[in-house]
Amino acid sequence: MSELTDKEVGAAWTAHIVTQLFERHPRRCDFNSLDISVATDTDPKEDPEQLFDDQMDWLRDNGYVAFDQAMEGNAFNVALTDKGFAVLGSTPPGLEKPLNIKLKDVLKLTASEGRKAALGRLSGALADAIILYFRNKPDGIGLDI
Repeated sequence: MSELTDKEVGAAWTAHIVTQLFERHPRRCDFNSLDISVATDTDPKEDPEQLFDDQMDWLRDNGYVAFDQAMEGNAFNVALTDKGFAVLGSTPPGLEKPLNIKLKDVLKLTASEGRKAALGRLSGALADAIILYFRNKPDGIGLDI
Protein backbone atom coordinates (compact mmCIF):
# COMPACT_ATOMS: atom_id res chain seq x y z
CA MET A 1 0.00 0.00 0.00
CA SER A 2 1.19 3.51 -0.72
CA GLU A 3 2.12 6.19 1.85
CA LEU A 4 -0.60 8.81 1.54
CA THR A 5 -2.17 11.34 3.87
CA ASP A 6 -5.62 10.64 5.30
CA LYS A 7 -6.98 13.34 2.99
CA GLU A 8 -5.55 11.59 -0.08
CA VAL A 9 -6.81 8.20 1.08
CA GLY A 10 -10.25 9.71 1.76
CA ALA A 11 -10.33 11.23 -1.74
CA ALA A 12 -9.42 7.89 -3.35
CA TRP A 13 -12.02 6.06 -1.28
CA THR A 14 -14.68 8.67 -2.09
CA ALA A 15 -13.94 8.38 -5.82
CA HIS A 16 -14.28 4.59 -5.60
CA ILE A 17 -17.53 4.72 -3.60
CA VAL A 18 -19.18 7.32 -5.84
CA THR A 19 -18.13 5.46 -9.00
CA GLN A 20 -19.55 2.19 -7.71
CA LEU A 21 -22.83 3.85 -6.71
CA PHE A 22 -23.13 5.61 -10.06
CA GLU A 23 -22.48 2.43 -12.05
CA ARG A 24 -24.85 0.30 -9.96
CA HIS A 25 -27.73 2.82 -9.73
CA PRO A 26 -30.50 2.30 -8.68
CA ARG A 27 -29.14 -0.52 -6.53
CA ARG A 28 -27.83 0.38 -3.11
CA CYS A 29 -24.41 -0.92 -2.15
CA ASP A 30 -22.62 -2.07 0.98
CA PHE A 31 -19.00 -0.98 1.51
CA ASN A 32 -16.24 -1.72 3.99
CA SER A 33 -12.84 -0.20 4.60
CA LEU A 34 -10.86 -3.35 3.82
CA ASP A 35 -12.42 -3.93 0.37
CA ILE A 36 -12.09 -0.25 -0.57
CA SER A 37 -8.49 -0.15 0.65
CA VAL A 38 -7.65 -3.12 -1.57
CA ALA A 39 -9.65 -1.80 -4.57
CA THR A 40 -7.94 1.60 -4.45
CA ASP A 41 -4.52 0.34 -3.29
CA THR A 42 -4.59 2.96 -0.53
CA ASP A 43 -4.44 2.58 3.21
CA PRO A 44 -4.31 5.17 5.99
CA LYS A 45 -1.39 5.09 8.39
CA GLU A 46 -3.69 4.17 11.27
CA ASP A 47 -7.25 3.03 12.03
CA PRO A 48 -8.76 2.48 8.57
CA GLU A 49 -12.19 1.69 10.06
CA GLN A 50 -12.38 5.07 11.80
CA LEU A 51 -11.27 6.93 8.66
CA PHE A 52 -13.89 5.05 6.64
CA ASP A 53 -16.65 5.81 9.18
CA ASP A 54 -15.67 9.49 9.27
CA GLN A 55 -15.54 9.67 5.45
CA MET A 56 -18.99 8.07 5.11
CA ASP A 57 -20.42 10.38 7.78
CA TRP A 58 -18.98 13.38 5.92
CA LEU A 59 -20.49 12.22 2.61
CA ARG A 60 -23.89 11.74 4.29
CA ASP A 61 -23.77 14.95 6.36
CA ASN A 62 -22.97 16.97 3.21
CA GLY A 63 -25.82 15.35 1.29
CA TYR A 64 -23.89 13.28 -1.28
CA VAL A 65 -25.00 9.83 -0.11
CA ALA A 66 -27.68 8.26 2.02
CA PHE A 67 -27.30 5.03 3.96
CA ASP A 68 -28.80 3.05 6.81
CA GLN A 69 -25.77 2.67 9.01
CA ALA A 70 -21.98 3.09 9.10
CA MET A 71 -19.90 1.60 11.88
CA GLU A 72 -16.69 -0.25 12.46
CA GLY A 73 -15.53 0.24 8.87
CA ASN A 74 -18.82 -0.83 7.23
CA ALA A 75 -21.64 1.09 5.54
CA PHE A 76 -24.90 -0.54 4.54
CA ASN A 77 -27.48 0.30 1.85
CA VAL A 78 -25.54 3.27 0.48
CA ALA A 79 -27.07 5.27 -2.40
CA LEU A 80 -26.23 8.48 -4.23
CA THR A 81 -28.56 11.37 -3.48
CA ASP A 82 -29.78 13.93 -6.00
CA LYS A 83 -26.92 16.14 -4.84
CA GLY A 84 -24.48 13.28 -5.43
CA PHE A 85 -25.73 12.90 -8.99
CA ALA A 86 -25.60 16.68 -9.51
CA VAL A 87 -21.94 16.80 -8.46
CA LEU A 88 -21.23 14.12 -11.05
CA GLY A 89 -23.02 16.25 -13.64
CA SER A 90 -25.64 13.58 -14.14
CA THR A 91 -29.30 12.86 -13.55
CA PRO A 92 -30.59 9.53 -12.24
CA PRO A 93 -31.78 7.34 -15.12
CA GLY A 94 -35.48 7.82 -15.80
CA LEU A 95 -35.52 11.39 -14.53
CA GLU A 96 -33.75 13.08 -17.45
CA LYS A 97 -36.90 14.94 -18.52
CA PRO A 98 -39.51 16.58 -16.32
CA LEU A 99 -42.61 14.43 -15.93
CA ASN A 100 -44.85 16.92 -17.73
CA ILE A 101 -42.63 16.64 -20.84
CA LYS A 102 -42.74 12.84 -20.61
CA LEU A 103 -46.55 12.96 -20.40
CA LYS A 104 -46.69 15.13 -23.53
CA ASP A 105 -44.37 12.70 -25.34
CA VAL A 106 -46.66 9.80 -24.42
CA LEU A 107 -49.73 11.61 -25.70
CA LYS A 108 -47.99 12.33 -29.02
CA LEU A 109 -47.42 8.65 -29.74
CA THR A 110 -49.97 7.16 -32.07
CA ALA A 111 -48.99 3.50 -32.32
CA SER A 112 -50.44 1.45 -29.49
CA GLU A 113 -47.24 -0.56 -28.99
CA GLY A 114 -45.19 2.63 -28.82
CA ARG A 115 -47.69 4.05 -26.33
CA LYS A 116 -47.42 0.95 -24.12
CA ALA A 117 -43.63 1.15 -24.08
CA ALA A 118 -43.71 4.88 -23.34
CA LEU A 119 -46.25 4.41 -20.55
CA GLY A 120 -44.03 1.73 -19.05
CA ARG A 121 -41.02 4.06 -19.08
CA LEU A 122 -43.12 6.89 -17.67
CA SER A 123 -44.53 4.80 -14.83
CA GLY A 124 -41.00 3.61 -13.99
CA ALA A 125 -39.71 7.17 -13.92
CA LEU A 126 -42.63 8.27 -11.76
CA ALA A 127 -42.02 5.44 -9.30
CA ASP A 128 -38.29 6.33 -9.15
CA ALA A 129 -39.12 9.98 -8.50
CA ILE A 130 -41.54 9.12 -5.70
CA ILE A 131 -39.06 6.76 -4.04
CA LEU A 132 -36.24 9.34 -4.27
CA TYR A 133 -38.50 12.01 -2.79
CA PHE A 134 -39.44 9.94 0.24
CA ARG A 135 -35.92 8.60 0.77
CA ASN A 136 -34.46 12.09 0.88
CA LYS A 137 -37.16 14.04 2.71
CA PRO A 138 -35.51 16.69 4.90
CA ASP A 139 -37.70 15.91 7.90
CA GLY A 140 -36.08 12.49 8.16
CA ILE A 141 -39.24 10.55 7.34
CA GLY A 142 -38.49 8.34 4.41
CA LEU A 143 -38.99 4.95 2.85
CA ASP A 144 -36.83 1.97 3.66
CA ILE A 145 -36.83 0.52 0.16
